[in-house]
Amino acid sequence: MPSMTAVILHTPGPPDSLKLTHHPIPIPKPGELRIRIKAFGLNRCDLLTRQGHHTITYPRIPGIEAVGIVDAAPGLEHIFPQDSIVATAMGGMGTVFDGGYAEYTCVPAGQTQLLRPKTTLPWEILGAIPVMVSTAWGALIRSLGLKARDRLLIRGGTTAVGLAAAAIAKVHGAYVASTTRKKERETMLLENGADRVWIDDGAVAEQIGAAGSGGSYDKVLELVGAATLADSLRCVKKGGIVSLVGMLSENGDLETVDLMEMIPSEIKLTVYRGTSEDFMSTPLDAVLRLLEQGSLKLKIGRVLRMEQIVEAHRSVEREPPLPPSDIHLLLRVLAIEDFCRYKYIIYTEGVTYSGRLPFHQACRSIILKPPMAWMLYTTHLVRPFFSSTLLQTEPRLEPPHQSDRIKRAWPTVIFDWFDIHLGATISVSVCGRRKNHAIERYVLVAGTTAEPGKPGMGMVWQHFLDNQIDYCVLRPNWFMENLAEAVPCAVIRNQSKIYTACGDGKIPFISAIDIAAVAFRARQIINHTIVIAACILGPELLTYDQIAEKLTVILGRRVEHVKMTGDERYEALVKAGVSGDYARFLSNLETAASTGCETGMSDSGKVTGQAARRCDQSARENKAVWE
Repeated sequence: MPSMTAVILHTPGPPDSLKLTHHPIPIPKPGELRIRIKAFGLNRCDLLTRQGHHTITYPRIPGIEAVGIVDAAPGLEHIFPQDSIVATAMGGMGTVFDGGYAEYTCVPAGQTQLLRPKTTLPWEILGAIPVMVSTAWGALIRSLGLKARDRLLIRGGTTAVGLAAAAIAKVHGAYVASTTRKKERETMLLENGADRVWIDDGAVAEQIGAAGSGGSYDKVLELVGAATLADSLRCVKKGGIVSLVGMLSENGDLETVDLMEMIPSEIKLTVYRGTSEDFMSTPLDAVLRLLEQGSLKLKIGRVLRMEQIVEAHRSVEREPPLPPSDIHLLLRVLAIEDFCRYKYIIYTEGVTYSGRLPFHQACRSIILKPPMAWMLYTTHLVRPFFSSTLLQTEPRLEPPHQSDRIKRAWPTVIFDWFDIHLGATISVSVCGRRKNHAIERYVLVAGTTAEPGKPGMGMVWQHFLDNQIDYCVLRPNWFMENLAEAVPCAVIRNQSKIYTACGDGKIPFISAIDIAAVAFRARQIINHTIVIAACILGPELLTYDQIAEKLTVILGRRVEHVKMTGDERYEALVKAGVSGDYARFLSNLETAASTGCETGMSDSGKVTGQAARRCDQSARENKAVWE
């Protein structure tokens, strides 16, 4: 049997309990893919596993994260093509099943993110990102609800998560202050993006008060733990939030703390503990893009080889590192070619499709057949998904503006889901490069069809027309894969329930694969039939009660549709971590569906030449994520 190099833990103990040895290369089970690991980060969770604080079966390969390339994906090749760059983390890695301290690992497809196919970032950067960034992102966005102009205090600013959180918060437009116990680290924190550094003597609140800005922070990210929690609660203004994320200090234990006595009445305390669902909803591609552009900077500590794993664990135990030490198997820099060299450019936001068949993955599988020069841009917005302007000006189901140029073949296609701010940026970029590669057609997926010149996306369309670029708006509303996303997927798996405000309204669910097929067909169609058919709908009308019945049969257990009001649905989405604007958009969409407005049927088969996929087929393909 072929073997690989791996680090094995046979029993809990000190760093030298980790043994470098040969181990059989794992074989992926159904629903899994095998990753050839290029790099992995060393996390404090790995130390706890080695020390015996986690219940695991021995022997075990530790490691809760890894990045690399797809080596095998039986039955999933259309989603994860060979040699795709991927990242995976948490979800039982290194505890329930073998983790990332090896040359190969097998992980569930549902906890694996496809990364940008071409990136300028080296493996030692990629390897440090999954857990560090997903924890920082989740704590800031899901737990604290960080917004632009918020004043944020990071307690434990020199930790890996603290450094990442500061950089991400600055991108969001927040004012950032960080703490450190060592004066010599002040410059490093300022260079990393902090606007202010407090030297942590255990009484930061007193320092803030003495400086004349007592309680001046809206939110505090507490990474140290119980030892500094009481002081952090005094650093926020009334109505402020403190999120407890880390337990770096050995001097504090929450079990010995009287929270009723500690927490002021007008201050909120929350906690954040990342899960695999949180990892899958973290916009890693957006972070990679910001890192490549230089607008986001993350510091990486020591870079070691896997045979130095014992030394790495000893180093982390001696002193909390600035960022995580990154252990890598092979350093390789992937060069990214100039934008203008690509004929086909796919641009999709993709945040809401984080399940096994997101739209951008469907695009990827289609565009590889036949091979062609291409670039896949998948971005997750650092701002709320939909600005209030866009929501107020979006006329649903309205055919897009027509132009005499629409009958020409369009050589370049861009797919997108974006808000007005990103739309304006991309349109300017595209139009600025038009002379270089003759872009003639822009295909927008899941966007607004506002009239050119009107507020919102209408300004972008007018910009396109002024620069002689045709555009087409495709309007899929109800993806079959929505139920395989992180939040609804977890609810179905753990509660066997589907929560919506759709009532008994019938919905024409459409597969992401069919949407991608129609969109790619749009790049070469000669007449404007596809442009008139702005909405891409599914082949059958189903209520969520019927969807629940289908899942009951497929999963072999009862799945129930729970009907909610629009306001109840909004509150539930916000509680689950969805941004307020987007939660309102979704609840309004579902409430409208309950009135019976979503009863159109698709003619996508006329465009693609084949029947659209039905919900049964999609549900069976996604069965593993709900079990």
